[in-house]
Amino acid sequence: MPRNDMSLLEKGNVLKQYDLLEKCTQRQAAAKLGVSQSLLNKLLKTRHEIESAENKHRKRNRSGKDEDLEKVLKKWYVEVLDKNAPVNGPMLKSKAVSIAEKLGRSDFKVTDGWFSRWLRRENIALGKPRGDQPQTETDKKSADQWIAAEWPGMRENYAPRDIYNAHETGLYFRAMPEHTRCDCKERVTLLCCASMSGEKITLLVIGEKANGNCFENVRKLPVDFETNKNACMTREIFTEWLRKWNERLAIERRRILLLVSSHKPHSDLPKFDNIKILNLPTSFVQPCDQGIIRMFKVHYRKEMLKRTIELIENNKEAQTNDVAKKITLLEALHLANEAWNLVSSETIVNCFKTAGFSPRDSSCRQVMSITCAPGNNAFAPPEGLSEATFNDWLGIDENFAHNESNSIEEADQNDDREFEDQVQKVPTNEEMLNALNILRKGVQHYADSFAEHYA
Repeated sequence: MPRNDMSLLEKGNVLKQYDLLEKCTQRQAAAKLGVSQSLLNKLLKTRHEIESAENKHRKRNRSGKDEDLEKVLKKWYVEVLDKNAPVNGPMLKSKAVSIAEKLGRSDFKVTDGWFSRWLRRENIALGKPRGDQPQTETDKKSADQWIAAEWPGMRENYAPRDIYNAHETGLYFRAMPEHTRCDCKERVTLLCCASMSGEKITLLVIGEKANGNCFENVRKLPVDFETNKNACMTREIFTEWLRKWNERLAIERRRILLLVSSHKPHSDLPKFDNIKILNLPTSFVQPCDQGIIRMFKVHYRKEMLKRTIELIENNKEAQTNDVAKKITLLEALHLANEAWNLVSSETIVNCFKTAGFSPRDSSCRQVMSITCAPGNNAFAPPEGLSEATFNDWLGIDENFAHNESNSIEEADQNDDREFEDQVQKVPTNEEMLNALNILRKGVQHYADSFAEHYA
């Protein structure tokens, strides 16, 4: 590497080596260090700037043209990380827009180029965080030790079908690929629960109280549904969910072991005769975080996109975002149920193995293989979407504060959410029969196979 193209880290090393040299003139020191005297002189003059730089791998300690905005964004990023919360690209872009508005920067645009340069300048590498996944090697080592020493005794009296993991995730149920996080306001929390053998429990969905009543005259929902002000899990909701499950297990004469995080809604719970609750350390890898929840969101987003395309095709002048707003909470619950049904038992079993709760074998791949393998059709983006755009869409709600204990200021959006839902007109029996007659006529004209339609 040419000596005039050194990174800040290399320049700092030259200065440290210079300090170790004794009784040398600047010319002699430069010769011993392998740099020119003029360069050494320049390094000594800019020593404070070099040694105080945060990103030592940059060639120059250079700020962007939006220096004030970038400083505020970096400060916010550090504060969020200090709260052990993951941060993704859409969230940072959304926060940058919010900061620009507060600074009166109406001309500011969050372009991919600006965002990439800012990440490089600040030496920030955004991964794909998974809820409570260990953030450090120490956490991972502790988790592995717990799995090896404690877990075998705890699971000794339970068959794989009786060991479950339950974990919350947030969902902006109307979000489209072009949305940023600050565009999304309609949200729900979902509790996903599955067993080591691949059995899934009906989704529990927690929503805000809607202004409209799309549930009018609905006899049965496809999921368990609760509401509260912030669409977050609470200890009361979780306790009631456990109580109902405990009653079902009593009828089946089953006892299960339930693995949950140690967050506030999962602690200080009453005892249940048929459910033993095991609170995992906060930094522990949970099976649901190893691909189960991500697979659910892949299916949900794809079904959501399919639904909006159908609506657009029926109304050629409609815009995608406008159509997405017309998807009611009731429709979203049905889409979520469909997506949950599409998560395979094989995925669930492999995620328990990846998290270490059951022995790995040759059929089990590590989490990155399960969730991000090239050529994995299950995770392939829909036609017309790039992989990067699809991944951003999947991760748009990764930082959703879905329970009482990890609520972070959500890009300062908490006070201006709007939850508007349409009051649906319930079709009459006559209208449904007329619709069926139209479908029959259409089948007779267009179909090339009739057995299923006759059935």
